[in-house]
Amino acid sequence: SLSDKRILSEFFEALNGPDWRLKNGWGNTTQVNETSHPCEDWFGVACDAEERVTHIRLSFNDLQGSLTTSIGQLTKLKNIALFSNEISSTIPSEIGLLTSLDYIRLDVNSLTSTLPTEVGMLTSIETLGFHYNSLSGTLPSELGMLRNTTQLALHKNNIGGSIPSELVLLSNIDTLSLAINSITGTIPSELGLCSKLETLALSWNKLTGVIPTELGMLTRAKEMLLVANNFTIETDIPNEICELASTNTTLEQLTLNQCNNVTDFPCSCCTHCCNGPFVCFDI
Repeated sequence: SLSDKRILSEFFEALNGPDWRLKNGWGNTTQVNETSHPCEDWFGVACDAEERVTHIRLSFNDLQGSLTTSIGQLTKLKNIALFSNEISSTIPSEIGLLTSLDYIRLDVNSLTSTLPTEVGMLTSIETLGFHYNSLSGTLPSELGMLRNTTQLALHKNNIGGSIPSELVLLSNIDTLSLAINSITGTIPSELGLCSKLETLALSWNKLTGVIPTELGMLTRAKEMLLVANNFTIETDIPNEICELASTNTTLEQLTLNQCNNVTDFPCSCCTHCCNGPFVCFDI
């Protein structure tokens, strides 16, 4: 539509469009090509039968600058993939207006500030990737409203605060990755109710307290990465988790210790130790 074309024009200008690696159809100056049609000619753009923009896929494309607030007006947008660029703005709160969105990847950029609470309005979202950025602040409790989400990746940011117990409401979540942040507090025992969880990555944070026995209820778990925190463990990791490791044929990796000191925390059933984030070895 003409409105969508105007919004894409602002997007092009705000993200240094003339220097994009691939920009077929968009134009070569600061202004987009007025005679071309986004739904027919523009690289990385797809539309529906009504010529409303549904997909923007511009990863690895040298985007630099800020996300525009007008992007929230692309109300038919279902898929946006802008990972591995140099976007350095905040995430606009208007992103919450994209209620048709089921896939968003903004990872490997330089996004700053906090994750807006309006993210909780993306009730159709299945994949949400904001990892490898510079996000700070805390995790909004509104994340618990994302009932259709299967993958939530926020690792390698500067996020602090505690893990909201509302994440238990993510009934379809299979991957929860919050590693390499500054998250404090305890692991909510409620996470044990996320029955579809396959990957739980909480390594390299500042978590304290005991590891909840309820994590032993995660019978679909393949990876449970807990290394490099400040847990209280006196004798051994909870029996319920060790039983999960011994009876669950899907659990491939259970980590609690760094390789330079595998005796930091007693863990008779751990399978791996780690030298760094996601650099782990068999014990």
